[in-house]
Amino acid sequence: FGWSQAYHQLGGNIDFYHQIVRGLDRSNGLKLNPELHQILDGLRVKTKIGLLTKAIVPTTEAICAKILGDKWQDLFDAVVCDGTPGCPAEKPDPRAFEFTLGKLGVAPERAAMVGDSLADDILPAVALGMLTIMVGGEEAGPWDLHIARIEELSTHLTNI
Repeated sequence: FGWSQAYHQLGGNIDFYHQIVRGLDRSNGLKLNPELHQILDGLRVKTKIGLLTKAIVPTTEAICAKILGDKWQDLFDAVVCDGTPGCPAEKPDPRAFEFTLGKLGVAPERAAMVGDSLADDILPAVALGMLTIMVGGEEAGPWDLHIARIEELSTHLTNI
């Protein structure tokens, strides 16, 4: 259950909410996560990695730089944000997922979506036939794998 769903349940307009929060710099309080950087760096040797987010480019850059360091872009083969040129839709629209997969040159059935939102990450990926990995939240759901924290991903990679 995310902030956007809570706002909507309280009677707010979900489109207005997304317009307001997409440009907020939510990087305050975040810190460098060397373990996550190492996981992504190790994954990049074996596979292509994409980042698909509803945030606009400056917000994405600020958050990723805080968590992954200055060279965060080297960890991804494709980064798709709200407003990325050529992208026909925003996440959670499946067309945004298809656009990202196209940039990666990967078919949906050969891709995995790692996300923390049922509505924004998991359901669109399931609809496209992607493997889904839910981070946090409830343990049971329509996803293929559940992990409590993103750092647990590396322990499950051999099973995928």
